[in-house]
Amino acid sequence: MRGVLEGTNPLKRTFLAILVLSVVSAGLSCRSSPGKALFTGEGQHILPESRLVELVCAVTVSDIPEKTKEVRLWMPFPTSSRHQRLVEPTIQSPASYRPMIRYDAHYGAPVLFVSAEAPLPKSFDVEYALRVERVRVEHQDMTTNATGPDNQLQERLAADLAPVEDASQSELAKIIGEVAPADNAAFDRARAIYDYVMGALDVDNAVFIPEVTVEVTEAVVRPDPDIGTVAMTAAPSGRSVKEILVARKGNAFDYALLTVALLRSAGIPARIESGVMLPEDKTPDRTELSERHAWVRFYVPGFGWNVCDPYLADRYPELKAYMFGGLCSNRVQLSAGPGPGLVPKPEAGLPTVLAGAVAEADEKPVTVDTHIFFRDVSGGTSP
Repeated sequence: MRGVLEGTNPLKRTFLAILVLSVVSAGLSCRSSPGKALFTGEGQHILPESRLVELVCAVTVSDIPEKTKEVRLWMPFPTSSRHQRLVEPTIQSPASYRPMIRYDAHYGAPVLFVSAEAPLPKSFDVEYALRVERVRVEHQDMTTNATGPDNQLQERLAADLAPVEDASQSELAKIIGEVAPADNAAFDRARAIYDYVMGALDVDNAVFIPEVTVEVTEAVVRPDPDIGTVAMTAAPSGRSVKEILVARKGNAFDYALLTVALLRSAGIPARIESGVMLPEDKTPDRTELSERHAWVRFYVPGFGWNVCDPYLADRYPELKAYMFGGLCSNRVQLSAGPGPGLVPKPEAGLPTVLAGAVAEADEKPVTVDTHIFFRDVSGGTSP
């Protein structure tokens, strides 16, 4: 694709239109003063202050049945925040299709939605490209005497307190009672849960990198009648919280799902955030990213929203202290979990987190392949 990835071969696809979107960054600018790269532990990890990359997400929808009247496509799209800035996004799709960015009403997570009507080919491609500048979330020493959110805050953060489905609430309550008693401060309870998850689970490399072909399964988001919003079910590995606790191992999504389930059970608002991990070593060459990743954002009263990455901390123990309250910039966030305000939704529902594209033809799932590429570019904050 000419002009998007300079110095690389153009993608050999023919598109009929280019839709240029203006995406306004939320919050503060991501640019920060130059700083020294953070090296930590024996592994000598390179955690730069910021990372500027060109990102391309290419999706192919195929096996579209004859006489299909409509195909709808949902693609994960990078979020915009004070830690992640988007520059010059472009979308390429057939001219008669209608690509648009839709935002979830609760999480504010963007999704690229494409609607295509008959006559339709057997397959078609949609692709977006943009520059993403990601800033390191500095490690914070969270100290608070608050034990939980007040009633007004609980109402506002209801979706982040909804019990996780397919989880034994009595079993979660038992774990919380043992590792994070209610009389402890919220910060201490959150840290105890973080430590527990890393002690309870082992990194499962067999499910560490999911397939890029994403199929709609039973792991969907369903309304919670008691909360009146959205409750999460299984992680992209297909495991429920019960199955994760039995298996005692998992990928990044399993770690994040169990952490969120326990935090919510303890009355601490929490949500899953997900995206792709960037290799620590920078590269000017176009490279496919096969590693999907997930981490956790949680709310500490008196301090605000904070982050932790239990999977990465368990994979690299030397990062354990840093990854509670801090996040490296070697990632791009693509999702914060589908929420109640995302319309329309697939007939079969959306996954807990949108790790790859989902498509349906006349409300029935069809094959969709998601490929994400990146390359480092100059202009970001240097280590």
